[in-house]
Amino acid sequence: MIAAQIEIEDVAGELEKIDDKILYNAERIYVVNERISLGYKLQKKHGVTSTEQLLQIQQSLQQKVNNISSVQL
Repeated sequence: MIAAQIEIEDVAGELEKIDDKILYNAERIYVVNERISLGYKLQKKHGVTSTEQLLQIQQSLQQKVNNISSVQL
């Protein structure tokens, strides 16, 4: 029992050291959360379940735009 307590205290000490080295940037966290939220919204809009599928849709749409842009009037 005492050995487990010593081990837990040791781990807690290591975690505190790691925590002291982490820089929290509230603005960056907000931006990342917004991008994640947008990704989920786009997945729902296009009926897909992965980022890879979204990227395929993006490529397809970009190709269509390129095709339209290359048409000379």
